[in-house]
Amino acid sequence: MSETITVNCPTCGKTVVWGEIS
Repeated sequence: MSETITVNCPTCGKTVVWGEIS
């Protein structure tokens, strides 16, 4: 299934978007 999940990465210090999660 292809899902777009937006999570906040505290270590990255920014919001990263994961596309097409398997």
